[in-house]
Amino acid sequence: MPKIKIHTAQNVTIEYELASIGDRFVALLIDGFILSAYLIGMVLLLAKLDINDTVTWTLVAIPYIFYDLVAEILLEGQTIGKKAMNIKVIKIDGTSPTISSYFMRWFIRLFEISLFSGIIALIAMAASTYTQRLGDMAAGTCVIKNSQKFQTYRPELADIIEDEHYEPYFSNVAVLNDKDINIIREVLASYKQTANYQLVQSLHQRLQEVLTAQDSPLPPLDFLEQVLKDYDNVMYRK
Repeated sequence: MPKIKIHTAQNVTIEYELASIGDRFVALLIDGFILSAYLIGMVLLLAKLDINDTVTWTLVAIPYIFYDLVAEILLEGQTIGKKAMNIKVIKIDGTSPTISSYFMRWFIRLFEISLFSGIIALIAMAASTYTQRLGDMAAGTCVIKNSQKFQTYRPELADIIEDEHYEPYFSNVAVLNDKDINIIREVLASYKQTANYQLVQSLHQRLQEVLTAQDSPLPPLDFLEQVLKDYDNVMYRK
């Protein structure tokens, strides 16, 4: 299965499995079924109410036309079909797409899928390294399996404090493993890029429980940095 590796500023490599053409096609079918059910329902309702004017039909068409755009913005890179298939849209650099990125994907989708029955999109995905359709290429996005694998990060010796008698703030930091530490590094890197403090707080609360450090006076960001410092000095000095 094709994969994409993203190297973060914190020397963490995140490996994503790209969504297959089959995954994306099934997601498209699911979304298509939902939209078809919506249209059929609206047609039957308006027929029953004997409503048949241009304004009403225009209003009915708006959700159908903008479904993909609005769903991906609100569901953070997923439509209902993508969520069912556990796939999502991300930027090639691993960050979350902007609204303009979602708009670009949606706008080009009108031509490569709606007007050409998906043939152009299929050819583009088959030829692309990252299984991208034209909309993805223009927006700098790709579609991945909604899971990720962290490669182990080992700091350079120069990054470790040269203190043979280093005393860790968190004495039980060894209960963590390299995967845990890589997640901390990635959350910090994400915070620097997006200022999403909610992830920092969530991870801080979880680590307080794991390290039995609920009484620590350190603020969440300082707490995470201290955990990294302790782990590097304790584990990599062995």
